[in-house]
Amino acid sequence: MSAHESGYMNKLNTVCNRQGWKLTKDEGVQSGPKHQPIWTGHVYVNGKPFGGQGRSIAAAREAAAMAALDYYRAYNPGVVPSDF
Repeated sequence: MSAHESGYMNKLNTVCNRQGWKLTKDEGVQSGPKHQPIWTGHVYVNGKPFGGQGRSIAAAREAAAMAALDYYRAYNPGVVPSDF
């Protein structure tokens, strides 16, 4: 299963809504050859950046959202539901 299919952005959005946190994302940056692009994207939770990379901007944002969820699981227990 790819990161894009995992719904990390939806899960992060749910957490942010429940906590009253602001969630934003950037436009992303494409690098690499046109036939094999690598996208780098960021999400921001209350201004704190989390980055990720993928073959599309959506996949890069999913990777960034996964990083944010992992961070809050580790450093703010109870904020991210265990089934996320």
